Amino acid sequence: MPNSTKRGRRILAAGARTIGRGIVRTVTRSDAGAHWARVGGDWYETLGELKGAAMKLGQLASQYHDVLPPELSKQLARLQADAAPLPWERIREVLDGQWSAHQWQLIAEIEHAPLASASIGQVHVATLRDGRKVAVKVRYPGVAAAMDADINNLGRMLRMAGILPFDGDSLKAVLEEVRERMAEEMDYQREREHL
Repeated sequence: MPNSTKRGRRILAAGARTIGRGIVRTVTRSDAGAHWARVGGDWYETLGELKGAAMKLGQLASQYHDVLPPELSKQLARLQADAAPLPWERIREVLDGQWSAHQWQLIAEIEHAPLASASIGQVHVATLRDGRKVAVKVRYPGVAAAMDADINNLGRMLRMAGILPFDGDSLKAVLEEVRERMAEEMDYQREREHL
């Protein structure tokens, strides 16, 4: 994942493009549906590549299909199912940084293609030396460190672009809810204990 400064620039650049497209649409009186589809496509690509809190907020926004333009909501809804995984080489780097030699020795084989991928991580199937199959859930590098900055940058951008029909206090509450859910989702140790 890019560092938080680059992530912030990408979020703010997408916001600036949204504002710019809105001005052009107003001046040219172009089709609103096509406009929102382009805006949604841009946000889908930007948030999908950034993953983490940025992608999670896009997923959440897609659920407001009753208040968002349908073309925008449709594009953001793609974030629910289209979380592109990181390549195995990047995942291997994460595991190498977190696992001891002893932990690696317990693994007979690990599938390089993920079983599933989402906004903050992906799951790989592994076979232990004793033959048991296990799920290895890997959090994307940099997700936790970028969470607060992503949420703050997205909040700024959403206020500027006016994409979501919320007043300042409502948007603040939504962003705080995202922050809490993200913190829970990123706590893989807590999740393991609850299993």
